[in-house]
Amino acid sequence: MDNLIKRAQRLVEAPSKARKQLDKLRKDKESKQFMRLSKQTVKGDFFDAEKEIRALYNLAKNGTDYNRKRMQDLIKKLQKIDKSAALYSDRKSVPKNYQ
Repeated sequence: MDNLIKRAQRLVEAPSKARKQLDKLRKDKESKQFMRLSKQTVKGDFFDAEKEIRALYNLAKNGTDYNRKRMQDLIKKLQKIDKSAALYSDRKSVPKNYQ
């Protein structure tokens, strides 16, 4: 169990491409760039991830056995969401499906 928690922490803490871009933006305070997720990602993958997080939380709260595969699938889904973020420098350049 401790090993799984450590692996999950490393995955969460590991900087993704999107995270590196965002960190770079924060350093450049004059930059007006921003990141955004598409509507399909928010309504699809993000919605599914939110339901899965709630389900895992309720199982843990009720004392049900831990399901490692479900947790790993959730982590993969969250990483996919993170990678799908798009970087924009101008609000006018954002496509409709990202507004």
